[in-house]
Amino acid sequence: MDYRAAQEDEVNPEAMPDAADPAHPPVRRGRITMMVLEAMRSFGLHDRHQLERAARVAILAIAVLVIAGGYIWWRGAPDRSLQALVDEGKYVRAAEVADKVLARHPDEARYQALGAEALMRGYVPQWSARLQAGDAAGATAVLDEMRARSQHNADGQALIGQLAWVGDLERYVAQRGGIEGPVRMYADEAKIRDLLRRWGDDTASHQRLLGRIANDVPSFRDTYARALSDLRRLQNDESVLLAAVDRLNAAVGTELGRDQPEALQPMLAEYKDKYARLSGLDSVESDLRQYTAMIESLRDRAPGPLVALMQKASFATPPFQAAYQKLKAARLPGDEVQKQYLAASKAWDQGDGAAALAALKAVTAGPWAADVAKDVAHKEKVLAQYAIIKAGRGSPGYEEQLLAFYESLDPKTDGYFASNIDADVNSIRDTALRRANQLLNRAATGWRQYRNNGLIAGEQRLESGISAKFRSQAKLLAEAQDDARKGLRIYAQLKIEDSAQWSKVRDDIQAEIDTQRRSLNDLRMVLDPAVLKAKLALVGEGSPEHGKAAARKPEAGSTP
Repeated sequence: MDYRAAQEDEVNPEAMPDAADPAHPPVRRGRITMMVLEAMRSFGLHDRHQLERAARVAILAIAVLVIAGGYIWWRGAPDRSLQALVDEGKYVRAAEVADKVLARHPDEARYQALGAEALMRGYVPQWSARLQAGDAAGATAVLDEMRARSQHNADGQALIGQLAWVGDLERYVAQRGGIEGPVRMYADEAKIRDLLRRWGDDTASHQRLLGRIANDVPSFRDTYARALSDLRRLQNDESVLLAAVDRLNAAVGTELGRDQPEALQPMLAEYKDKYARLSGLDSVESDLRQYTAMIESLRDRAPGPLVALMQKASFATPPFQAAYQKLKAARLPGDEVQKQYLAASKAWDQGDGAAALAALKAVTAGPWAADVAKDVAHKEKVLAQYAIIKAGRGSPGYEEQLLAFYESLDPKTDGYFASNIDADVNSIRDTALRRANQLLNRAATGWRQYRNNGLIAGEQRLESGISAKFRSQAKLLAEAQDDARKGLRIYAQLKIEDSAQWSKVRDDIQAEIDTQRRSLNDLRMVLDPAVLKAKLALVGEGSPEHGKAAARKPEAGSTP
C-alpha cells in the first residue's frame, strides 16, 4: 500500500473547524471572494494562507483598475461635454467650458481648437451683421465679449485679433464715405499706413486665420471678401495718393526753406487736376497764399502789413504751421513791434495821427527800427498833405492837389483819409474822370511799349548787375502798373462800370510782374542778395494773391 498517496488523498485544504473549538466559527465568504478563490485554485494555489494573500492582492488590483477607469472616465467628461455642446449648437457655453479647462491646462491643444471654433460660431455671425449695418460700437462690444469668454484661449485670441483688424479696416472705409471716398491729407495717411502695416507684418498668417474663420462661419465669407477688396484699394491709395502727398510735403519743405513759396502754386494746380480724390489741397492753397503774402512783405521790409498778416494768420496744414513758427521765431517782428503797430493801426484807422506816430516812434531799436522809421515818415507826409488839402479847398490848383493826394494813399492802410476825401473827389467828377482816363491811357501806352521793346528775358535777370535795358524795361512795367491801379481806383470811386477793357490791361500787367518776380526769386541762390532785392523793387509790386497769378500762363513771347 502506498501510504503516502493515501495520505495525500485524505488531505482536505479546507478542513472543517474542530467542533470542540467554539472560538473559531466557520468563515463565511462572499460570492466575489469565492470566485477569486476558485480562480486562485485554478492557478495551483491550494494553501489557505496563500489563497487569502492572493485574494487580497487580486481585490486590491481590481480596486486600482476600477479607480483608474473612473479617473479616465472623469478626465474625459469635459471633452465629451464640450463636444456635446458644440454638436448641440450651444457655442457660447462651449467656449466658456473650454476657457475654464484651459485656465487649469493652458497647453491642451484640443480644447483651444474646440473653444476657438465654438467662439467663432457663436459670435461672428452677429459681429458681421453689426459691422455691415454700420454699428461700429455694437461690433466692438461683441469683440469685447469674445475676449472675456476666451481669456485663456490663445487660439481664440489670435482669431479675435484678425476680426479686430477687419473691423478697423471697415470702420475707416465707412468713415471716409466708402472705399471710393476722398483721402484726407494730414488725417488719413497714418490710418492707412497702420492698417497696411498690420496686414503686412505676417500676411500668410493673417490669410490662414481669416480663412479658418470663413470655413467655420460661412456668413463671414462675404465680410472677408469685402475686406480683401478694400485692402487692395488702400494699397493702391498708398502707392498713388500717399506717395503724391509725400512729394508735395517734400516740395513744400524745399521751397519754403528757400523763401520761394510762389514756386509751389503750379504744383498745386497740377495736383488739383490730377488727384481728384485727394482732399485738403484747398487748405494747402490757402496756407500758401497766407505764407506768400508774409514772405513778400518780409522782402519789402513792410512791418505794418506783416503785423496785420500775423494777427490774422491761421495755418491749417502741418508743413505750413511748422514753417510759420520757424519764421516767426527768427525773422518776423517781435512782440514789442507788434504791440506798437497794433496801437498805431487802431489810432490811424480812427484818424488820430498823433497817437499813431507816438506808438511807432516808441520802436527805436531792433532789426525793424529802420523800417518803422520809414513808415513814420510816410504817415507824417500823409498828415501834412491831408492838412493842406483841407485848408486849400477852393484855391487854384486844388483839384490837381486833391487827385494827387488821393492817388498817393494806400487803400489798405490809409483808408480813413481816403474815405474822408471821397466826397471831395466826387465833387470834381469831370476832372477826376479826365484824370483817370489819362492814367489808364498812359498805363496802356507803357505796357505796349514794354512789349514792343521785348520782355525782360532770362539773361537780363541773370546779370550780376542792373543793366540800362533792365532798368528801363522794369521802369516801364512798374509805372504802367501804378498808373493802371490809380486810374481804376478813381473809376471805382466814381462808380464807373465800363472798366472791363482797363481791368484787362491791369491784369495783364500784373501777370507779367508776378511772372518776373517769380523768375527772379528762382535765382535767389545765384544772384547777390542786394542785386536781387533791387531788381525786385524795380519790376513792380506782386499781386495780393501772387500764388494764383503765378499759375497763369504768361503773355506770348515772355520768357519764364
